[in-house]
Amino acid sequence: MTNLAQPLVSVLIRSTGRAELAKALASVSAQTWSNIELLVVNASGSPHPELPRDTNGRLITPGNRLSRSEAANRLLAEAKGEFLLFLDEDDWLAPEHCQRLAETLQSSPAYVLAYSGVDCVEKTDSPGHRSVRIYDEEYDPIRLLLENYIPFHAAMFRRTLIESPVNARFDPALDLFEDWDFWLQCQQGGAFTHVPGVSAYYLIQPDHGVGVNIRDEQTAIKAFEQILDKWR
Repeated sequence: MTNLAQPLVSVLIRSTGRAELAKALASVSAQTWSNIELLVVNASGSPHPELPRDTNGRLITPGNRLSRSEAANRLLAEAKGEFLLFLDEDDWLAPEHCQRLAETLQSSPAYVLAYSGVDCVEKTDSPGHRSVRIYDEEYDPIRLLLENYIPFHAAMFRRTLIESPVNARFDPALDLFEDWDFWLQCQQGGAFTHVPGVSAYYLIQPDHGVGVNIRDEQTAIKAFEQILDKWR
């Protein structure tokens, strides 16, 4: 049963059906904030496994392959929450993550986005993970114009940012650093606030990566220049 005193939080996941999705879903189910809407979009264009019934999530299947930005925008179009949070399918949340951020936004109406610390980890030979880097830094709007220090699932933002006059959306021209561009759009709608302490985890995969481990340096440089040109 949902708690009507709690604003609805929409947790939004872009998925291609990776095996790691199960851990992401379990972390959403374990949240201490009870009023959560879980939406998963199948961005693969191929059949996607059904979501476990105990997740109470909804699988959106457009029927065609979606880029990262297209998938994120589809989720924004479907979301009903007052507060929204993205989660990539190979990352996960600590149980208190949504509650910390939602309570901050509830109690601080001047802020349009709240974000926590994120521990970037990689798998080890033995069971478990090794911490590689922690993002847990104070908000600096000028610095955000030069680098993205807010991992995708670190942040929860108000629904008002995707409504007029801000109308923040993911740029289909970008398929790398699209989250950074989205934060810059959100920043035009108001100030962010930092909630210190790690409450989310980012898995560094050997075969891909964006914020911590980018294999194709030339692609990354080109995408970085796109962002700078757009916001110059």
